[in-house]
Amino acid sequence: MLNRPVLLIGSNYANESREVELVVRQVLGDCELRACSSVTAAINTIRRDEWFPDLVVISQTWSDEFSRDEVENLISECALARMIVAYGPWCDSDGRNRTTWPLAVRVPLWLLESRLLREVDVLSGRLEPLPLTANREEIFEFDRGHDQTNARLEAGRIGPVEVVLDISDPDLRDSVAAQLVDEGIRISRSDDVSLRIYDADVDQTADGLGLAGMPECATAGRSVISKLASADALADAIFRRK
Repeated sequence: MLNRPVLLIGSNYANESREVELVVRQVLGDCELRACSSVTAAINTIRRDEWFPDLVVISQTWSDEFSRDEVENLISECALARMIVAYGPWCDSDGRNRTTWPLAVRVPLWLLESRLLREVDVLSGRLEPLPLTANREEIFEFDRGHDQTNARLEAGRIGPVEVVLDISDPDLRDSVAAQLVDEGIRISRSDDVSLRIYDADVDQTADGLGLAGMPECATAGRSVISKLASADALADAIFRRK
């Protein structure tokens, strides 16, 4: 799909990095892919081989994995490349309390496929690029605009969906409820509803499955969806389970 040089940066030991590489290979197909375990190694590869990527994909597992100097050096070295930082659940709050990466390049791991498809359109001249200085509204329109890519993401969002909130904290429950109602999801109090939001902490589910790295898992014949995911991720998981 993209016969262009692509640089992948991510730890050799992180599950997120392996998932990012899998998505990149599935979406980009015949791209010329090179993988490096760190920003320093990536910059050394570019300079040594005089090889310049058109797209750089970074896997971020934890908040302070990359320093500001590393980020600035990478952006400077790859000034003409498109860039995506696919971050795991431990980095959800970075856009609010850290500014290491520009907001425009950051996407949650679950949205990587969609962003990759958009960047393919950018590199192919079919879509205007999202600038590094883009604000949140511009980023939202770029990622969630009503086009064919978004239609694929929301293909299952048809008809009413009800969920039960098994959340003990009333403030958290009200917050999650408001977010899901905005996504077109009904909140039910009936035990007959098999879709649930469960406020499990990491690795505290009954079957030992940690929910930090996934928006959903199935336990005891019911769908359990972690509050650790973003509202968009929860909504997409709910509609897929419908």
